[in-house]
Amino acid sequence: MLIRDQVEDDRATPTGTDAPPSEGTGENTSDTRPADARPVDQAGRRTARRVFWSALVVFFLLPAAWALITPYDGAYDEHDHVIRAAGVVRGEIFAPPTNDGKNGRYQSVPASLIPPNFDCLRTGIEPATCLGTPTKSRGHNEVHTRAGHYNPFYYAIVGWPLLPFPDMTGVYLARMLSSLLCAVLYAFALVTIWPLRRRRMLMVALLLVFAPTTMVLTGLVNPNGLEIASSAVLWVTLTCLLSRNRDEDAEDAKAFGFGGEKWTKRLVWLTAVAGVPLALNRPLGVVLAGAIVVLSFLALGRRHHIRELLTRRDVRFAVLAIGVAAALAFIWSFAAQVGTLGTEATPEVRTPVSEIVRTVINHKFDYWIRQTIGVFGYATAQLPVWFVWSWGLVIGFLVLTGITNSSRRLMFVVLGIPAACLAGGLVVDVLMVPVIGYFMQGRYFMPLWMGMFFLAAQAIPPTLLKPTGLRRLYGVWLFFWGIAVAYGLYLTVKRYEYGNEALATYPRGWRPVITEIGSFGFVIFAVLLMAALTAWYLLWKHPADSVPERSSAEVEQT
Repeated sequence: MLIRDQVEDDRATPTGTDAPPSEGTGENTSDTRPADARPVDQAGRRTARRVFWSALVVFFLLPAAWALITPYDGAYDEHDHVIRAAGVVRGEIFAPPTNDGKNGRYQSVPASLIPPNFDCLRTGIEPATCLGTPTKSRGHNEVHTRAGHYNPFYYAIVGWPLLPFPDMTGVYLARMLSSLLCAVLYAFALVTIWPLRRRRMLMVALLLVFAPTTMVLTGLVNPNGLEIASSAVLWVTLTCLLSRNRDEDAEDAKAFGFGGEKWTKRLVWLTAVAGVPLALNRPLGVVLAGAIVVLSFLALGRRHHIRELLTRRDVRFAVLAIGVAAALAFIWSFAAQVGTLGTEATPEVRTPVSEIVRTVINHKFDYWIRQTIGVFGYATAQLPVWFVWSWGLVIGFLVLTGITNSSRRLMFVVLGIPAACLAGGLVVDVLMVPVIGYFMQGRYFMPLWMGMFFLAAQAIPPTLLKPTGLRRLYGVWLFFWGIAVAYGLYLTVKRYEYGNEALATYPRGWRPVITEIGSFGFVIFAVLLMAALTAWYLLWKHPADSVPERSSAEVEQT
């Protein structure tokens, strides 16, 4: 009834204007809102806050589980990023170039931070006992890091625990800080898509992004995790801003207290919140941010819609903020010589281009795709092939359903994204193999790869799946997703505990800081929380759904 009264007032008053005061009546009717509109708005805001905090907890706990079961430098160049963070928070923002031909820089960090054999887990042979016990000395050593010339933005945020705790305790806390930073972004993305009744497949896209590999990256000291989280928010905001159904989405968003004009303002604000850290995060951040914007406009943009957005002051401020961040990123990259590469990994034998192409197509394409799903450590633990195929079936269902119900332009963009990622990776390796060897990783193009999920999800019509079918789809997918997360953690813990038992020279017996049982209990608890959050999402009743349609006779009688 309350929302129906508001609809009547909206019909009586033109959109964006206030009715003039009545003359001779002594009453001021310039405010056409009903007296109880504010309580309804506040109730929606309270629901939005509950969704945000619930999502923040879930998106934080899952990578936190990985943070607590991973030993030092257990995956994806963490040693390099830890050393860079420890140097940045101690004032070594601009480390001088090296003179020994190595790619990267040297940072002065406490000796207590680094285990004696910090890189022994990269072989996939030894258990985590091979790391050894770091010295307790706080004396500084010059330590090489390949991230020594990276932008200090990310490291200045997550590296502060390494000041009072220059040891594994500080590494755990820095991981938690990185996980929390990414969880905030994922929570913003979920709150944005939650009230959209016509976009119920967007959470499937978000769960595809939040794959086990993504959790590992989010739970480590690695800017790649923040890069993926920022990209997810940017895709969500841009696809909503450019959607042909933006007005309907704005009506739906009223359920959370940011409908109408507030909806567009919120999307613009979140675009800046995601775009600025993406541009500053890593050397390729500016390219990725620009590519996401271009692909979104190619898929959904219309000239009059774009002109309308560009006339808005908040859009101009957002563009300015992202532009300044991009300019600062370019200045840093030039000053720090990010584009220079050392010679430490230069192959002794020149590989023919035909051999590089054959190797990439036969072996690297498959690895890159698997790395967007479930590859752990230094590719030393991986989800089984049948998990990857099952995951691929979900992606295929989402993408094919989306493109068969979309415009031709959107279809070409969705299909072009994976093709461009694989082709671009091939080109990069052709150029880089003669210099430093095979370089490309699937996690590097994840910020663009996820675009096909969000574009396809927003193109699926709301009438395609009935509520019962939608709940069953989510139930099956979430069950499989939870098994993938839990089993991936199990495989990784076992790899750290035992290594390759046939070849390992160090004794097995390493245990996670929260014990093996605690690790599995932690991740299962977090998976159940995600299941509860998803169930709430599916069972939540949009306030507009409870308002019965009024007949023409009722309207005339009123």
